[in-house]
Amino acid sequence: MKKTPIQYLFVMEVNNITIVNSQGKPRTSRRTLSELHFDCEVRSLVCLQDSVLAFHEHGMQGRNLKDNEVTQEVYDHTRSFRVIGSDRLIVLQSRPSLSSKSENNPTQSMSALTTAPFSSTPCDLHILMGHENT
Repeated sequence: MKKTPIQYLFVMEVNNITIVNSQGKPRTSRRTLSELHFDCEVRSLVCLQDSVLAFHEHGMQGRNLKDNEVTQEVYDHTRSFRVIGSDRLIVLQSRPSLSSKSENNPTQSMSALTTAPFSSTPCDLHILMGHENT
């Protein structure tokens, strides 16, 4: 099996993504951007052929690599989402949002990444389809 060298890395910082080459310099291309900005705090990324899906606590936002335009968006403040697989299929786990409970009790601050409370609540699993040609 022949391995191809990594051409680009996606560097994530809160809600900005910078695409760099193997030397750490921003990618230069006439066809695609080297930086993307999202409207949310990005927790996970899934790179597609012509876009990037950025997952945040309450959903997902997709951006086109050519013009940074929003291509897809899902937002549900009543649910907390977490990417649990993105090899061939994108699999998400969702649970009722804990942030609404935290607003009523300021001493109880939990996030979707907190393992103990998140794992003790029943969850739903979602398989994303149609995000690219297969």
